[in-house]
Amino acid sequence: MALGPLGNPAVPALTEYLRNSDSDLEWLRIQAAGCLGLIGPEAKAALPELLQCVDRKEDDGLRMNSIGALVRIGGDPSVLLPVFISNLSERSSELRDWAATGIGKYGADAASAIPALIEGLSKRDEEARVLSGELKAIGAIGPTTNDIVPFLRKFLKYPHEGVRMAATNALNSVAPQFSAQAAPN
Repeated sequence: MALGPLGNPAVPALTEYLRNSDSDLEWLRIQAAGCLGLIGPEAKAALPELLQCVDRKEDDGLRMNSIGALVRIGGDPSVLLPVFISNLSERSSELRDWAATGIGKYGADAASAIPALIEGLSKRDEEARVLSGELKAIGAIGPTTNDIVPFLRKFLKYPHEGVRMAATNALNSVAPQFSAQAAPN
């Protein structure tokens, strides 16, 4: 759900809060970023400030709301995809989850993210929701080389149902000719 045009008048004030560096108002910056995300595409004017907030490594709360806002607002894939791809390797699972969601929104245009998504899927300790998000992103990207099929098939036996479902959908999207063969024994 996005506020869209109804939230448009608030964009300049919310963007100004993002620019404020007063440490006592950090909570306000976090909320402003979240609100901009709820406004959605109508808040595109705030993209430069949100991009700066994602780079503030010392504040995970602000970074999480900012990357979430970037996902919801959208924009030029040549600007946003590198941000999403680089955040796949962050320590915060919330940032990785938002990054995978953002990549998935660009579909086939995000094919350059496949190596980073595979790297994320290769982490032994990755949370199920992040794995599901990464698999959904691969599914959204769609057909790619068939050499990814064996890698995706291993998630069909994953203990978490959401991961198995995301893997099935990714296989159906990436290589539908293999989906019938992919069913676990």
